[in-house]
Amino acid sequence: MEAGSGAEPAVVLRPGGKLSVTVTTADGQPVPGAAMELIAADGSDVTAALLLQALAGGAARRETGSDGTLLLEQVPAGAYRIAATTEAVRSREGRIQVRPGLTTEVRLVLQRE
Repeated sequence: MEAGSGAEPAVVLRPGGKLSVTVTTADGQPVPGAAMELIAADGSDVTAALLLQALAGGAARRETGSDGTLLLEQVPAGAYRIAATTEAVRSREGRIQVRPGLTTEVRLVLQRE
């Protein structure tokens, strides 16, 4: 497409939101190293795509830090299912809505069954 040709662009960029996740135990202790799963409404796992995008910017993490938190940026707006897992346990799945330009805060609790 040439500049000034009047043609519509083939790609439309939509602003994303941020997702701030805190993973704790049932008694409120932070869970470091918990891996995130973020599933879009259509069933696709968007976690890997977000990691690739973050790598292009120089920093990527899919697991919570020592304080049990993880911040994902530029998450496409929409509805998602989210869960956290460790080697031993998985959180209950939560449903969230990410909105453009806003930070969605989520707390996930890991419980042994």
